[in-house]
Amino acid sequence: MGKLLWIILIFLVIGGFIIKSSLDTDFSQPDDRKSFAQEFFSWLGQVFTSTKKTVGYAIDQDWLPETNQTNKTFQVFEK
Repeated sequence: MGKLLWIILIFLVIGGFIIKSSLDTDFSQPDDRKSFAQEFFSWLGQVFTSTKKTVGYAIDQDWLPETNQTNKTFQVFEK
């Protein structure tokens, strides 16, 4: 569980750095901090929405192997 937490944290830091670089953010300015926060949380919302859609799609898939049940014969043993 610890490794997953680190991976998520590194992912968020890299995403934040990319947003900071693309906005040319100066964190000493309140307006820049506000625009960074808006962009970061907007991006975070997109990440969660995409993750939700991907997991939902994966859950809806039939993961069991297909078997041909019509060719099998079953015998019932009675006592």
